[in-house]
Amino acid sequence: MKIKQSFWIAFSFLIIVVLLVLQFKTRVPLLREVGPTSSREAITYLRTLNEKKDSLLKEIEKLNFKILELNEVSMRKEDFEKSLNQEISKWEALLGLKGITGAGLEISITPMKNQVLSVETFIDLVNDLWGGGALAISINKSRIGWNSYLYQSGNQLSISGRLVDAPFLVEAIGPTEVLESVLRIPGGFEQKMLIQGVELKISIKNNMIISAGGIQ
Repeated sequence: MKIKQSFWIAFSFLIIVVLLVLQFKTRVPLLREVGPTSSREAITYLRTLNEKKDSLLKEIEKLNFKILELNEVSMRKEDFEKSLNQEISKWEALLGLKGITGAGLEISITPMKNQVLSVETFIDLVNDLWGGGALAISINKSRIGWNSYLYQSGNQLSISGRLVDAPFLVEAIGPTEVLESVLRIPGGFEQKMLIQGVELKISIKNNMIISAGGIQ
């Protein structure tokens, strides 16, 4: 679109220049035939040509400004499209509709024998990770997405209808330092698990893969 608009502006400018040159050429013989007695008319005509030249220069300036304006609009459009695509990609990842790779945390949770962790424990953990900037989360290879739900029936925990058993492996891709600090703050998830006697290991991984929704 940008190329087409610039082409027509340049083409219009070329036509104006050609017409002015042709007009000037047809007037030159007339000036030569005028002679000394018509010098005033010659001066008037030259003044008219200068005025037309100034007018043409102003038109050229307007055309150049229009080209710059069109280029700027095109650049803004490209920046907008790039920003929009990045935002769409981000939300696709957050909703679990798109697989994602990158650095993140592996959180190994091993309860004591016959110990049952409540569903609220995992909900709190997931919320802490989202709050720390996680881009994707999975529990025992089950992606947590926009339509995921955690449910507990007796001693059994399920994620979106799929039973999950201990030990639990929670994976989260995102800013590792922030995510780790969120879990290790005083009174945070790590301290709560230690109080309950749950074995907890938090490891930083540089290359993790969390697939789109469903089982990985």
